[in-house]
Amino acid sequence: MGVIVLAVFTQTYLTPNLFSYKTVSTVTHSNGLSKFKASFQQEYGIKVSLTGLFVDSVYYGDTCLYNDIKTPERKLVEKMVAGNDRKGLYRLLQSPLTEMQFYGVSGFYTLQKQGQILSEKEMMLIRQILQKKGTLKTCRQFTFLKTIEEIATSFKF
Repeated sequence: MGVIVLAVFTQTYLTPNLFSYKTVSTVTHSNGLSKFKASFQQEYGIKVSLTGLFVDSVYYGDTCLYNDIKTPERKLVEKMVAGNDRKGLYRLLQSPLTEMQFYGVSGFYTLQKQGQILSEKEMMLIRQILQKKGTLKTCRQFTFLKTIEEIATSFKF
């Protein structure tokens, strides 16, 4: 049987670009949940955040809407790249959100283009993410879905 998780969250704005989510209540059907958690930890090397699974406000892209203002996630990645924060970028790769994982991939891609050598551990997780199936929520002037394969082909590691 599958896992059914029903969760209710409240969103708190810490700063204009940083959010915190507080779980109000959850109901889970635990059949399979422990297998899912173990599988996620084995694949990504970190315990899964169930709260993180239900965040639907992240879109992969450079800017959203007509104002051409960079997304908070893109700003974060640029800051991490400028500071050579490989641990921070690796944490993005470990996110339960595929959109956040692709922000991490793009950060490592930028580092590689700058001449940095990526570790085998970093490359292993990047390759795993680039082989995922499904869609990403993306944005530019409008939001839409793109296949992961379509986005993944832009990265030449």
